[in-house]
Amino acid sequence: MIYPGGKPKQSWWSRRRRRAWGFSLMEAVVSVGVTGTIMGGMISVMSLASRASYNNIEATENTYQARDTVSQITTDLSLAESFTERTSTTAAFKVPDRDGDGLSESIRYTWSGGAGGTLTRQYNGGTVVTIAEDVHHFNLGYITKVVQPAAGYDAGSDDEETTVAALGDTTLRKGRSVDKKSYGGRTTMIANGYDYYTGLVGFDLSGVDYTIASAKLRLFTIRAYGSEKLSVYPMVHTANNASWYEGTKNGQNEIGAACYKYRSYQSRNPLKWENSSGAGQGDFRRIRGPEIGSIDPSSSYQSNQWIEIPLTASAVEACRSSGSITLNVKNNSWYWMEFASKEHAGGNGPELLLAAAGALGDPQESAELVLIEHDNASGGSFKDDRIKSNEWSAQYFKPTLPSNTESWKINGVRIRLKKDGDTNGVISVQIRNADSNLKPTSTVRAQATVNESDLSSGFQWVRVNFTPLGELSPDDGFCLVVAHSSGSSTIARIEYEKNGNPMTPNTHWMTTNNSGSSWSNPTNSRDMRFSVYGTYTTLGDPE
Repeated sequence: MIYPGGKPKQSWWSRRRRRAWGFSLMEAVVSVGVTGTIMGGMISVMSLASRASYNNIEATENTYQARDTVSQITTDLSLAESFTERTSTTAAFKVPDRDGDGLSESIRYTWSGGAGGTLTRQYNGGTVVTIAEDVHHFNLGYITKVVQPAAGYDAGSDDEETTVAALGDTTLRKGRSVDKKSYGGRTTMIANGYDYYTGLVGFDLSGVDYTIASAKLRLFTIRAYGSEKLSVYPMVHTANNASWYEGTKNGQNEIGAACYKYRSYQSRNPLKWENSSGAGQGDFRRIRGPEIGSIDPSSSYQSNQWIEIPLTASAVEACRSSGSITLNVKNNSWYWMEFASKEHAGGNGPELLLAAAGALGDPQESAELVLIEHDNASGGSFKDDRIKSNEWSAQYFKPTLPSNTESWKINGVRIRLKKDGDTNGVISVQIRNADSNLKPTSTVRAQATVNESDLSSGFQWVRVNFTPLGELSPDDGFCLVVAHSSGSSTIARIEYEKNGNPMTPNTHWMTTNNSGSSWSNPTNSRDMRFSVYGTYTTLGDPE
């Protein structure tokens, strides 16, 4: 196989002669819930053999590579939603969304057949990648069983969430004076990058009689532009602020007006929001709390559709005792976003979706799987960087997780490395916090090392395991840093991809030439060839 630039592509397995070896795929049971069919009992045996003996080090390397291949195949199969091909040599199936576009991904494994054939993997119809050579035996068997729905089950019922309709909504506009005035009651609620064009929406929580374990804000887009982050902040909660709701029609410029229950807005007096001490504030930014939810899509927003913004449940729960909550919705750019308000003729006003821990079920941790990865995008070219004493590489990543994820965990990563020159180097592989610019901070959350002497002269996949790094927030991304630990000036090379179409969302490549004191700006056109392994924990079944 040839690189787009004409350079021979390195396979997962060393092309040198090596000792014969083999392995077997464990039994994998795959359930498909759409039709009630369980596809399971899949037992596959794959034996790979080479032509000659090499040495014990090479054999050990092969064993690790075989284990990684088995892990990849079984992980993919364990997440299968449905199959499009099921033969003795081919399995093609769908798995849940991995790139944040809301669509399932397609994976196809196939063996070319015959002793010494190749085993390949194809992702979303892209380039067919050889993951094992010299395969002598590969056989897939299937057991299927049709299971009828349980008696009394209603597929259309949903009593796990409480939908709370908006008390009202409005848009703050900045007057020509110091004060900020509200000409609320519009048919659309505006969110913009400027604080004086920012949407407010209130919800009555007095009827919520359970501890809130999950919360989402639902908004219906009327006009949508751009693809920037949309943020939600709670308003400072005083007795007067909590009494805010949508007023009645008044004057030429309003369909309704924001008001306090006890004070009319008839005279258009400036309506200041209070700080925690009860004093009215002219600067709107001073009277809202910290961000409690956001959405950052990989593509542009679309008009006339519902969007859901996950909220920090504890922040919503903290407002329950006061009986209501008011949320500030703000776009993080100059683009306009308009949402259907309570007054919109077509309905579709803002909603708050709440659920209790009991309704969602007990916490469930997934099996280990690939949380996010980038490898071999269509049309891309493979490049490499040296890891030197002061020159390191890093990759920002944020996995797309089920909407009811409570936390997630990183068990390890997989990257492409090869030795460079002397073999006295030690490579440090780290997980670091990411700052607001998606760059690595100095805080190392997990770390392991790789000896250069264990690497080959050609690029190979290297699995690096960490002491599991858990209790991670679904809202947080991290940086994978490959750094110099000890040895000569240059200790290894790391492989990345450039200008693939598409590159993986929520991933960005960067480098440093001063041992991490500063980093280049993250780029969307380059990504490390990498995988992140771990688990996620949801309340009930993943959504």
